[in-house]
Amino acid sequence: MSEYDPRRDAFDSFNVAIAANRAKLLADRCPAAKRVEVIGQCELYLGDCMEILPALGKVDAVVTDPPYEIAAAGGGMGAKRKYLADIDGKIDAGFDLALLSAFDNWFVFCGKPQLVKLISQAEGQGLRWQIVTWNKTNPTPLTNGNYLPDTEYVIHAFKTHVWAAKSRFIVGPVEKNDFAHPTVKPQYVMAQSLRRCSSGGQSVLDPFMGTASTGVACVKSGRSFVGIEISEAYFDIACKRIRDAYRQGDMFATPAPAAPKAEQIGLDLGSGDQ
Repeated sequence: MSEYDPRRDAFDSFNVAIAANRAKLLADRCPAAKRVEVIGQCELYLGDCMEILPALGKVDAVVTDPPYEIAAAGGGMGAKRKYLADIDGKIDAGFDLALLSAFDNWFVFCGKPQLVKLISQAEGQGLRWQIVTWNKTNPTPLTNGNYLPDTEYVIHAFKTHVWAAKSRFIVGPVEKNDFAHPTVKPQYVMAQSLRRCSSGGQSVLDPFMGTASTGVACVKSGRSFVGIEISEAYFDIACKRIRDAYRQGDMFATPAPAAPKAEQIGLDLGSGDQ
């Protein structure tokens, strides 16, 4: 057993108190949230992003993998894939692009049918835009009379590109995960995404947080994170992944200035139906 350190104990107690105060302030300003969790430099909200976003403050970047507009039902061998069955009627109907209007730096993964809409959204906001792609080196070998499903698209809308990563291509394999979510992106994809639209120490919002792949990448790269998720099951997984990311650390990460110890303070603001 390690020797008791009164200074460390006082420091930990101070951080717990700070986190508790933050959680209370966030809950007070965001009554639409069913739960609020504060974990280190991460603020996590359970609820509908369209109801929660108006209560949040300014962020430096939006990085999100929202519901795509894709045909999850259909014929051929591809229609039998479990992936499509998991998303059919759940996360295959797109999202309301109006939520992007309040932000001038957004990095949004999308399906091919959403490209034109997102480009129009960017131009309507007076922003420059670029198409970024994740090129998969091990795509599912089912084409159903079409090209291989080896590319996913991103629209990055911004005023001026001032960030470190300039390439429009992210290349690497699809990875298996144990998070019970059908569209989890590999951590290397989210880490490289952050470098294209933000810098260490900045704040990142994901209004469709899922299981918090964006949040984990933020923790490991010294960025603060705000995440919103409507599914309580995914929200609970997200909280665990964020806690684990703080515990594990990252020897290659640049830490955020004055980042407090990761302490979780949860407020249950009422359950109710999703």
